[in-house]
Amino acid sequence: MSDEQKLLFLANPELFMELVLVEDPEKRFDGLKGNFDDMALCEIVRYGVYNDPKMIGPLAHFYKEHVCAILEERRWQIFRHVSGLAQETSFVSINAFLPFIIEDHSLRIVSTAVIDYVSIGDLTDGDPLSRVKDIIGVIENGQLQNEGAAFGGLLSLGDDRVCHLLAPLRDRLDSTAIDEVIKCGTGLIHAASIEFYLDWMESMDADYFDGRFGAIASGLVLLKRQHQVDWVSTGRRPFPVRSADEGEWMRIANPIGVDAYAKRIAPRLYGLERSEPPPRIMPHVLKEWGLEPSTDPSETAPLPDN
Repeated sequence: MSDEQKLLFLANPELFMELVLVEDPEKRFDGLKGNFDDMALCEIVRYGVYNDPKMIGPLAHFYKEHVCAILEERRWQIFRHVSGLAQETSFVSINAFLPFIIEDHSLRIVSTAVIDYVSIGDLTDGDPLSRVKDIIGVIENGQLQNEGAAFGGLLSLGDDRVCHLLAPLRDRLDSTAIDEVIKCGTGLIHAASIEFYLDWMESMDADYFDGRFGAIASGLVLLKRQHQVDWVSTGRRPFPVRSADEGEWMRIANPIGVDAYAKRIAPRLYGLERSEPPPRIMPHVLKEWGLEPSTDPSETAPLPDN
């Protein structure tokens, strides 16, 4: 029997939820029979149920000191259970995602928690970007253990409105954070994300590129390599996601073929290739997008290993 199968949450979800509502922490822990994963899940779900600001400090300390000490795969499983409850019930709020977003350092956990938070949360004052703005505020306040993963999670949504909010924050990212950003992906290609990268690279001084330029160029390669469909979404994302059915999703996405989109951005890619001093990374980007580089192979740099 796996550790996951031993969870009280899975074996007896009704009893588990009863314990979530118990005020005395010792009684909660006794009822969970010392299973740490159940304990972590219980404390996180409690915050999602009660949304009590007084819980934030103790929960942050518990997560940072104890939950982060267990293996990433176990933390991922705990997150998946929390996400399921937040999506399938009406009593666990998206606040339950915040410990994962703020205190965790795992790329997978942070970026996915950000996507879930902004995708399923109810809107504030009817603003479709209200939950995105919550995460933008957390990034601005420097509260995150993995800023790049949170930034990348938002960028991978592929919505031009989200990209507009992210643009003022991009220059605060160091090389480590940028490396995390470019590894975030959903298997879909979004025009807004690609054009965000292009805008970012074009904003850099043409006479000098530091390692950030090469990293972002690598991100354009990764987006193309990891895509799981043969089209690019040129539209927007519905917030919350439940506001659109599958047919509406495709209409809103306004997809076009990858080859047609590559031709659309070709002038910008070639412009970046010309402006980049050798040895150049851009030839790799052009090849990945089915375009022939103009750079002599002797002036092409090795592609960074991401």
